[in-house]
Amino acid sequence: MSAFAVSNLTIHRVVTLIDPAADCAALDKLGRELLTMNRKALLVRYGQYIADENLPQSRIDAYEFRPLGSGVPDIDRYKASRCLLYQCNEDPEVESDPLYVRLEAASFLLARNIVAYLPEYEKSDAWQ
Repeated sequence: MSAFAVSNLTIHRVVTLIDPAADCAALDKLGRELLTMNRKALLVRYGQYIADENLPQSRIDAYEFRPLGSGVPDIDRYKASRCLLYQCNEDPEVESDPLYVRLEAASFLLARNIVAYLPEYEKSDAWQ
């Protein structure tokens, strides 16, 4: 596997997926926690030098949520969540991290909702 530092845009897409009712201050904090989780994976995979080069603590500390508006497609939010989850998997302890668990659950629910509204789902006669 490999890992990279996700973009702030990815984090912007993900924070409202995890906590859609939060205010901006709470989303700032959540974004910093997600970036910290991402940084931990970089540290595990590549060590301090690469983590510092690609996701310095100063970037995490400076993170501020930027609203993207209501036009963000669910598929973009889903893909962003899967990207972040994948990038964090270098840390063998991440799956027990409560934030990772929340993100995984939110991603799963979003995927289920996306599928439930597909025309193919509506047309399927498999509900018997």
